[in-house]
Amino acid sequence: MPLPDDRTIDGRSLLPLLRAGSGQRHHQYVYHAWDRFFPNPDYRWAISDQRWKLACQVPRVGQARRVSTETTMRSRPVTEDDWQLFDLQSDLSEANDIADKHPGIVRRLRAEFLRWFDDVTEGVEYRPVPIPVGHADEPLVEIQASWAQRQGDNIEYVFRGYDWDTIEGWKEAGEQATWRLDVLRGGRYELAISYGRSARGGGTLEMTVGDQSIRCTPPPTPTADVFERLSLGTLELSKGPAILKADVVRAHGPELMRLNRVFLRQTK
Repeated sequence: MPLPDDRTIDGRSLLPLLRAGSGQRHHQYVYHAWDRFFPNPDYRWAISDQRWKLACQVPRVGQARRVSTETTMRSRPVTEDDWQLFDLQSDLSEANDIADKHPGIVRRLRAEFLRWFDDVTEGVEYRPVPIPVGHADEPLVEIQASWAQRQGDNIEYVFRGYDWDTIEGWKEAGEQATWRLDVLRGGRYELAISYGRSARGGGTLEMTVGDQSIRCTPPPTPTADVFERLSLGTLELSKGPAILKADVVRAHGPELMRLNRVFLRQTK
């Protein structure tokens, strides 16, 4: 079958390599980009060729990177000091960073990564897709913090681990997080949140879908980084697209709370 000529073909056929049973890699470079929020060329990336691997050091658990609504980090910016170069021929475990000894290789790999990243993201708009709610096989939907759009000067998305990410910092009335929903079956849904709240913070949260809303004042948890689940009540959701919104009504102290997850369970 001939290849289509109405698009750019990025891949290369593996068939010759499979038929031969051995040979060189079919790609000169292998590219990596991973992030729970939006892809970006400066955080959580790597590139390798037949011998060398250049990677951006990933923050460990407890070293949070705070992401603003413009998807830039508010904490210490990543610099070239965070890049690491490994010789995969002699250091498969990637234990020895030798970036300072091979600046030319670092520049070559970084330039190639940026070329690739610009190419594969050209014309792509990154935004959360609608979250299906009410599927017969999945009555409980866990809505993650990273899927939200956020508004406000203080509100932040913070990632510290795969199950440890939050919306936090929000403390001014009107600061909000929103999620796009696709309600597959209308009906009554139980609404719950997973959150942490220090005794120094707190306030009133309003959760809204359409003309349905629930207000709550979540009690403090042992610390802001210890999450507890709190049932807020029920909402009547109509079938079709909807917006789930979490608003600060009032708050005191450093933040309203740290919102880790939202749960919707259809009850009937």
